[in-house]
Amino acid sequence: RIHSDQDCAAYKLVCYFTSWAQGRASPASVLPQDLDPFLCTHLIFAFASMNNNQIVAKDPQDEKTTYAEFNKLKQRNGELRTLLSIGGWNFGTARFTTMLSTLSNRGRFIGSVISLLRRHKFDGLDLFFLYPGLRGSPKSDRWTFLLLIEELLFAFRQEAMLTARPRLLLSAAVSGDPQTIRTAYDVRPLGGFAPFSRERQSTGLIFSMSPTPTRGRSGLAMMMPSASVTR
Repeated sequence: RIHSDQDCAAYKLVCYFTSWAQGRASPASVLPQDLDPFLCTHLIFAFASMNNNQIVAKDPQDEKTTYAEFNKLKQRNGELRTLLSIGGWNFGTARFTTMLSTLSNRGRFIGSVISLLRRHKFDGLDLFFLYPGLRGSPKSDRWTFLLLIEELLFAFRQEAMLTARPRLLLSAAVSGDPQTIRTAYDVRPLGGFAPFSRERQSTGLIFSMSPTPTRGRSGLAMMMPSASVTR
């Protein structure tokens, strides 16, 4: 099939830059300024952390210099969108579970997300919480995770209207393993957030399937999204 320009605009290549790539021994060390800003449509910085139900930088150096260097890539490619990811395998599930457990905790998290993203000029947030209901996470996280997504999208829309700024993007890395999918996700409502057609683009959630990343000396892990995101 030949795709039109309009069709191709719906495809996104979502890539992760891992912060520890900077600490590798030379010549494998990769800094944000070493990245090709035209390689991906969406570039995600992995990872941020969480403290007291608020998103925080994993390393103090990230807020001092690394976030700024990462987002300078947009000066070289004005179409590039950058997101900050929270979670990952080593993050575990306990802090996610606590944050998800109450409306108040989720609200505190969402407020901190908007503040941190805007302060450091990120275009959105990536939720790298692959295992709701697994790895010590209670089954209830399967549904409170959906509530968090809904509340984040609502808060991002409200903030954009109040500030007249582009709406922050939201993405979620989800497992591609069928057994994990059955346990961790309520697929039908989760899929309802993803814009599979032009008529549903206002929802604005990106999905990235994991695990099947490709890794190389670029410092990037690339994942093809299963759904695209509205601009």
